[in-house]
Formats: sequence, structure tokens, C-alpha cells
Amino acid sequence: LSLTPGERRWLAEKGQLKIGCLRGCMPFSDYDSATGRTDGLAGSLLSVLQKQFGANVKVIPFSDSAAMRKSLLSHELDAVFPAFGDLWHSDSNGLIQTISMASDGMTAVYRETYPDAANPSVAVSRSGAVEQAYVSLKYPRSRVQLCDSFADTLTAVRKGQADLAVGTYHSILRELNGSLNNSILGAASLNDSVSICFALNKGDTSLCGILNKVRSHMSNSEVAEIIANGTRVTPVYTLADFVAHHALAL
Repeated sequence: LSLTPGERRWLAEKGQLKIGCLRGCMPFSDYDSATGRTDGLAGSLLSVLQKQFGANVKVIPFSDSAAMRKSLLSHELDAVFPAFGDLWHSDSNGLIQTISMASDGMTAVYRETYPDAANPSVAVSRSGAVEQAYVSLKYPRSRVQLCDSFADTLTAVRKGQADLAVGTYHSILRELNGSLNNSILGAASLNDSVSICFALNKGDTSLCGILNKVRSHMSNSEVAEIIANGTRVTPVYTLADFVAHHALAL
């Protein structure tokens, strides 16, 4: 789909678009400060926005999804990615959302056996905008532990500091693939699929329509390949992993 004359005029008058994206949220979003490169699905979507539609895009990276949402609501940003694709959640936070850019299942990681507590303590990453929103709906009475990274959520479960670590399937898979110290961890599908989209302030319907057209320039198989590639990671074999592995062997 091409832009309408009105959308092209809106982009020209708008000038620079400021798009917030999350660091450490692969395979959906990451940002390399040294190169200025946006990675994951976010990088591919914004590439289409720039190259196919001629938009002038400035990416603003965040490590904390709450800080990114605050900047959006104060109109310092035009849109943010990734965001939890739920109409009620968006509306209650004063936002609108695009169509789904991708979808993923939700997964819980636990230590040894799945906890039977009615309100398990849950570890989520500060950069996990989708995860935090999902947990607030799925586990409204649970104690939520915010961790600095997805890897730290697994550490919290290993150490017994949280009953569960919750993430999208591909984010959890990437972390499990990236560590060899997972012998005491189990993972279970939560039987929920979530949509991942851009979030914008209410009233920004022109940009919302343009971002919807960005997704139409990418096939479902292309998006699936981007997510699969962003999930692959070389495991880091630390001294602690070596000691744990050989201690188990003894």
C-alpha cells in the first residue's frame, strides 16, 4: 500500500518522527549506542518507514518501558515500540495502537516445579513493556519484581527470589539459549497469545495509519524470519556454568 496525498503531506509537515524503542527486548527491539543501529523487528519496521515512505526518523532508545511510556504521554515521542496490543489496555492508558506487527505466545519459567500458589511472585524485565502489561492483567494480585534484563529475571527464579519469570516465548527462548546454567529451570506455555504493536497518543491517527501500512509491506513469513533470527544467540559459558556442570557430574 502506498501513502495517500494527505499522509504524504502530513509526513512533510511533521518533519522528524521521534520513535521510542526498547533496548534489550530481542527479538523485537534493541539499540546499539555505538553504531546507532536499531535491531530486531523494530529495525526492520523503521527501515520500511524510512526507505519506502521517506520518513525522517529519529530513534530514542530506552531501557525502562515505564520511562518510555511517560515520554510518549508527555508528547516527547510520536510512537513507541514494542507495545502490548490490547485495546482496553491502550485506551485506559490514554493511548491508541496500530494493527499487530507480530504476535507471540506467553511463557513462564519456574524453578524445578511449577508453583501452585494462587498469586505467585513474578519477575519481569524493566524493558518488557509487553510482559509488564500482560502480568498486570494475568496476575493482578501478585508481587512483581522488576529486573534490569530478561537474563536477570531467570536469575531471580534460580535464586528463589521469584516464583516465575514471564516473557514472550521468543524472548524467553533467546535467554534460555544464551545460558547453559538452566538445569533447574522449567518452562511452560501460558496458553495466551499477545499482539505486539506500536503505541501512540490518542488523536495521532495519521501516523497510526502510516505505521499500519508499514506492516503491509512485510509478509508474515518475513516477520517470522526476522523473529527467528533475533532469537538465535551463542551461549555464554561462564566459570560458574563450568563449576555447576562438573559438580552435577560428580
